[in-house]
Amino acid sequence: MKRESRRFKGGYSFRRFKGTLESKLEKAKRPEKVIIPLKQGFGKELQPNVSIGDDVVAGQVLARDDESLSTPIHATVSGKVEKFTPVTISGKRINSVVIKTGEPREPRIIEESSLEWQNLSRDKIEKLLYHCGVTSLGRSGIPTHFNSSVYFTGGCRTNNYSLH
Repeated sequence: MKRESRRFKGGYSFRRFKGTLESKLEKAKRPEKVIIPLKQGFGKELQPNVSIGDDVVAGQVLARDDESLSTPIHATVSGKVEKFTPVTISGKRINSVVIKTGEPREPRIIEESSLEWQNLSRDKIEKLLYHCGVTSLGRSGIPTHFNSSVYFTGGCRTNNYSLH
């Protein structure tokens, strides 16, 4: 059986439309400062556990409340806490931490983490995911220990692993 051709003769062949991005990667400059809201997703607004003038390292927990429906909030850059300021997100005023970016340093490693994660208990994995700030994949941002499943993502694929 002859395979049907999906091409036709004639017409134009566009390599790149005007205004489309080129497939070129550029290294982005580090921002001079970052603003990190103290409320993430579904949870409540958290009180910071850092002060103005504190040196912070990328990955360091800036705010956390283990007793409420919330997710720990981490520094995205190393630097110095410059100030606390409210920002408007989706029409709501939310307090935020402003970090003046400093020289890059080694990020914080989560205590009790392990490259041998397959050997960890369900409770240990949930605890580590919570400490890392991992939340559900939806817009709600509900911490993993309030959900029935944990998702591990790799590349463009998502795998659902039920821990309950």
